[in-house]
Amino acid sequence: MTPRADHRWAWPVWIVVATWACAQIVRASEEVGALPEVQGAVRAWAPPQVHALGEVIDARPLRLDAELAARYGARVTAPPAQTPEAWTGALEEAGIAAQAGTSSATPRLVISPEHGPLLVVAPFGQQWVVAVPDVGVVITAVDAVPSTWPTLALPTLHERPY
Repeated sequence: MTPRADHRWAWPVWIVVATWACAQIVRASEEVGALPEVQGAVRAWAPPQVHALGEVIDARPLRLDAELAARYGARVTAPPAQTPEAWTGALEEAGIAAQAGTSSATPRLVISPEHGPLLVVAPFGQQWVVAVPDVGVVITAVDAVPSTWPTLALPTLHERPY
């Protein structure tokens, strides 16, 4: 074959290779871009959703007493009144120390006027992991929880290992 004949076969090969590479890129971007729901051993994962406090990363209708039991093994009966005094009494009745006032300790219970009592579970980088009743677990900026909201620090609670 002459050098001219070699070039004749090169262009179709390059077109086939480029088409195949583009198809692989498109397929990979579709797989990465799709956020499927994943069913795990304990919970189902869905793509993050927007919430007033931040981003819902675990959407499930949780109850605060059930979340305290699951995370910390604390058996607390939720009080009918959603006030710091009522929660302090319920926590002390369950044998959990609660300190009123602002605190950087985690976990802590924050009484939100709009969302009810919130459980600040732990820091996550520059954000907080917050359990919001009837919504789920939310990742929120630290300043999304105003310091004017009543706070109860729960210094004796420690995360249970799974």
